[in-house]
Amino acid sequence: MVFTALGAVGCGEGARATTNESSNPSEPCDAGDPGYVLPANTDAFQVVEHRAEGGAFVMLNLYRLREFADYSGSPELKPESPVSGADAFERLAALLDAEVESVGGEIIFRAEGGAAFIGPPCERWDVVQLVRYPSYAAFARFAAMDTVIDSIPHRIAVLEDSRIVPLAPES
Repeated sequence: MVFTALGAVGCGEGARATTNESSNPSEPCDAGDPGYVLPANTDAFQVVEHRAEGGAFVMLNLYRLREFADYSGSPELKPESPVSGADAFERLAALLDAEVESVGGEIIFRAEGGAAFIGPPCERWDVVQLVRYPSYAAFARFAAMDTVIDSIPHRIAVLEDSRIVPLAPES
């Protein structure tokens, strides 16, 4: 999926802790914080490469969508009428799923999320997905595609927050 190449990975500069005690699941843990929509540090791709040393790997993607896509950062892309974050996400996913497949990747699971069984009550993830890549090289090709790069303003408009975690099978 599109967002695996551009999501937040690892810790370091730009990392933040959430401490909001709110019990309202629709309220972000850090109200007013822009969240993570792009990599949190310059080592993000190295983290992925390290996890993918054995070949195929999976990316766990957690997305919190905006209620309505916010194109204030890219007004030239703003639709004529408001579009929900969910609808804008679906359009973006449909466009970029083919790019994942073109490098040999596969969306192995995508579902509507919600509040966590274990976790802060204020934290919710609207979309949860798993994406398998055959290798780091395939992932890097995907991340460098013009379609993926050109989608960044749409990603920023759609996502309130995200987490992308590279997973390697146990040896």
